[in-house]
Amino acid sequence: MPINKKRIEESYDLQAENFKGAKQIAYLLIRDLQIPKNSVCLDIGCGDGLTTAALYEHCQKEGIIYGLDISQRMIDKAIINCRKLGYEDICFLKGDAESLNFPANMFDVVVSLYTFQFIPDKWKCLKEMYRVLKPGGYMCLFFPASEMFQKETFEIFRTVTQRHVEFTELNHILSEFGEMHITLEEFQDMLHDIGFTSLDFMGRHRVIYEKNTKNYLETNPYPFDLLLSIPDEYREKVKTNVIDKMLKLSDKRGFKLTFYNIMGHAQKPNI
Repeated sequence: MPINKKRIEESYDLQAENFKGAKQIAYLLIRDLQIPKNSVCLDIGCGDGLTTAALYEHCQKEGIIYGLDISQRMIDKAIINCRKLGYEDICFLKGDAESLNFPANMFDVVVSLYTFQFIPDKWKCLKEMYRVLKPGGYMCLFFPASEMFQKETFEIFRTVTQRHVEFTELNHILSEFGEMHITLEEFQDMLHDIGFTSLDFMGRHRVIYEKNTKNYLETNPYPFDLLLSIPDEYREKVKTNVIDKMLKLSDKRGFKLTFYNIMGHAQKPNI
């Protein structure tokens, strides 16, 4: 099932108030890059701007930094967050990763965290990243992959669809989430075929135990999106039932959540 880009935009507009970017993961992703002084950098799917701030700090608060997101409310929040940090020279723009409104060979670094999985045409997105990178520039990505990702949550919501066949939108989103994740091998093949070199990507398997299941449901983009698809009159009841199920499946550590992410970087070859 194709990813509904408009729905993703609307979902992140609604999540903007409580969204918190993964600044520490941004540091992890870019910490070993030797970024030239006064570089021009782009953060695709910048969210609330915290990952963009991490990129700006890694560049010694020099150069030109852009943050791009499909959600206008996320852009608005990113501007506010970076102003609070005193980073008023970061440029935030609403835009689409499949059609970057930048000239070719503009950026020394393009980064993107927790965004690539939502892009319908991943090949087109990677081609755009390649186009806007300078020769020798780096593309850095961190994104969920494979059907292992948060599988425990999806399984609970699938039981909801079995009891409520009328929740057609919930069923559609579950199918969409199941199909939008790619494998490390598929991703590496795309990069190679497009022309990227120095491929250094790996799978990162992680298991965490969530004790605050209510907060998780209300702030994590995946369950938030699933709950949003349920008609208003049923949503609170379904949320209560999902929390009850999570608690029953929990042990002393909390509710188990499996995460699998692809992370790393590649380079546009020097001409």
